[in-house]
Amino acid sequence: MSSYSVPPQARPAFQPIGSVARFVVILLAMNAVASLIALLLGRSEIALLQRIQSGEVVTESEITMNDLVVGGFAMVQLLIVLVTVVLFFIWFYRAYYNLAALRVSGRKYAAGWAVGWWFIPIANLILPYNIAKEIWQASDPQDLAPEGNAWRRNSVTPLLGVWWLVWIVSHFADSGYLMATVAAVTIEEMIAASNIGTVTDVIDMLSALLALSVVRAITARQEQKMARLVYVPPVETPSPYPR
Repeated sequence: MSSYSVPPQARPAFQPIGSVARFVVILLAMNAVASLIALLLGRSEIALLQRIQSGEVVTESEITMNDLVVGGFAMVQLLIVLVTVVLFFIWFYRAYYNLAALRVSGRKYAAGWAVGWWFIPIANLILPYNIAKEIWQASDPQDLAPEGNAWRRNSVTPLLGVWWLVWIVSHFADSGYLMATVAAVTIEEMIAASNIGTVTDVIDMLSALLALSVVRAITARQEQKMARLVYVPPVETPSPYPR
């Protein structure tokens, strides 16, 4: 695949990502809290289903209230996820776009692929991570080399790999939960689907917290590197008078 370099005279301006990152961090924290609430609601629903399974009398109002609370919160959670995804993509695109402003040459992809790869099946399991890895390596505030591909030798934090692994597990777990919920007909199947849901809630919560850490770390690295690049140390002018 072709690498992308930008001539020094054509380098774009650095796009600040701190403000967007703060919103993304808040939303990811909200996702984690929402997953915890969904977990608690799921356990409550399982208890209700088990009461029905054991033959205990459960009123229609209890069932209706459970459906309203669980269904209503699921809509709220979906809205939080959608807003988070949009702002995360904006942040991710800017972070990758900024590599040119950080005097980085030889990135593997055009900036638009920072978002595009997420929508391509199979590729979205690997290539967004590759971009995140490039962002991390190229944003090293200790590496101020003006050009070249030496930045590719910069170390990568294990945090990225753990985050990506958990995100993939979360992706498949959520899909499995959805299929189990749609297919559930009997009480036993509903309980099994709800149990799967509680597991996915834990994984989703962990995924959100790891993503939050990644966003904060990358944002800090880019801002520190840009600050070091634009800082020009004062030049000491020799005095015309002997000391």
